[in-house]
Amino acid sequence: YMNMIDSVLILIAFGISVYLWGDLGATSVSVIKFIPERSWLNHIGIQDAHWGTQYIYSLYWSVTTIVTVGYGDITPQNQYEISVTILVELLGSALFGYLINVIGLTLTDLR
Repeated sequence: YMNMIDSVLILIAFGISVYLWGDLGATSVSVIKFIPERSWLNHIGIQDAHWGTQYIYSLYWSVTTIVTVGYGDITPQNQYEISVTILVELLGSALFGYLINVIGLTLTDLR
């Protein structure tokens, strides 16, 4: 039963980070002037691509950030994207710690 809850938590974490990153890039505007800013979508040239393509890139970014690989090919381009990146990195660290704890508890129960 615990493994199913853990799997759901992981999927939720990835889903939230994909949504935040993708939505932020698509709606990244200046709060004061409503002028489109430089966003990660513009930086890699997919701002006008199909939503499926943008989603795949968002998922790619989320996975590389949460598992702390972080290749650096998709990077935050403004203060809002930097804030989301920090949040997702903290989420990934917490998730990693939680999973290590679950693995330790599972191994303890096997004895």
